[in-house]
Amino acid sequence: MRPQSTQGEIERLESEMQTIKLRREGYTIAEIAERLGTCEKTVFNRLKSAMDRVRAEIKIDAQMHREMELDKLERLESKLYRAADATFDNEEVCKLSAQIVRISESRRKLLGLDAPQKIEHSGPLFTVSEASPLTTAWPDATNETAAQKQESEHDSARDEIDREKRHDDGSDAE
Repeated sequence: MRPQSTQGEIERLESEMQTIKLRREGYTIAEIAERLGTCEKTVFNRLKSAMDRVRAEIKIDAQMHREMELDKLERLESKLYRAADATFDNEEVCKLSAQIVRISESRRKLLGLDAPQKIEHSGPLFTVSEASPLTTAWPDATNETAAQKQESEHDSARDEIDREKRHDDGSDAE
């Protein structure tokens, strides 16, 4: 006879498997709860528990694979260092060094050391002319861009048309 905890574990896993099977068949959590004669919260907890175990297993597998790859890189790098130490041919040493550098790059990627870094800026942003009004580094730094000039000209033209309309209507306030 099995110990009670083991029997309880088996029953729990069987109920999780049954819940997962129904979910994969397209049943909603409410429908699964009704079919199994339990509440929705229990169905949700069973699904969550199963997914947590799957995620943990994937994480363990990924870590184990990462460690195996790191071990391979370490062994290969050691061989390359020994070969570089044993040769007196400068061209061969350069080739071996390039391979060692590639191994180092692979290791950094595998460990996530080359992951992009998020850089956040805090504080106000300034244009070149605002930050350094007397700059001559960029000749156009203090000048308007072509688009700004064109927009300004359009605004001026609209203002002129509005003034003429007001003047023709006799409502010119100027």
